[in-house]
This record gives sequence, C-alpha cells and structure tokens, in this order.
Amino acid sequence: MSNKLSEVQQRISSVHELESVVSAMRGIAAARSLEAQSRLDAIRACAGMVGAAIGDALMLDHGDDKPDERPRPFSDATLVIILCAEQGFVGTFNEHVIESAAQCIGPHSIEFLLIGNRRAGVAAEHALTIGWSAAMVAHADEVP
Repeated sequence: MSNKLSEVQQRISSVHELESVVSAMRGIAAARSLEAQSRLDAIRACAGMVGAAIGDALMLDHGDDKPDERPRPFSDATLVIILCAEQGFVGTFNEHVIESAAQCIGPHSIEFLLIGNRRAGVAAEHALTIGWSAAMVAHADEVP
C-alpha cells in the first residue's frame, strides 16, 4: 500500500509542477497579448499607408487598350519585391514565395528586391539575381 501511496504522491507533485509551468505560460501570453493590443492602432495606420501605396501603384497601370502617350523609359522593366519570413517555423513558405518570384523571369528586364535576407541562398538556387536585400523585422520595435 505504501508503494501505491508514494506513486500517488509523486503524481500529485508532478501535477503541481506542471500547474506552475502552465501558470507561467499564461502570464507570458497575457503580457504579449497586452503588448500586441497596444500596437494595433499603429499597425492599422501602417496598413492603411501600404494600402494607399498599392492603390497608387495600381493606378499607374491603366489597363486599357489605349496606348499611353507619355514617354515611359522603363516600360520593359519589372520590379519584383520578395517578402520572406526571417525567422523559422514557417515550413516551406519562403521556398514557395521564391519559386513564385522565379516564374516572373522572362525576356524583359527584371529587378528582384528581397526582404528577409537569410533567404538569399534559396533565391540564388532559383537563379534569381537579387539587386537589394534587407532583413525582415522580427519585432514591431524594429520597424522604424
């Protein structure tokens, strides 16, 4: 009987240890959640600016059959911005993004810009010549 009692006491002790670990994880998660919520307004403002910039860029492509009368010295040039994750735990996400960018290669002039410069090696494997690269920010404090 004492053998079973010691097993039960050991399991109770293990449960208490696990409970303290779970409590610590909850505390960390709560702190990170509050930090993230405090940044939402700035993130929404940034997303609005990016959306406006994309809208402005889309207006440059007239999409009609009427030829543009203005001179366009770079009409045959293409700019591709590749956004990769800088950190791990993304599976094959980066490879898929780079493979999609590689499909843009054609007879016209193309310039690749890479965000997430740890992926430059993968880009080189796909014969992409990267004209510029920078690290992807890992934390919101690094954005400025």
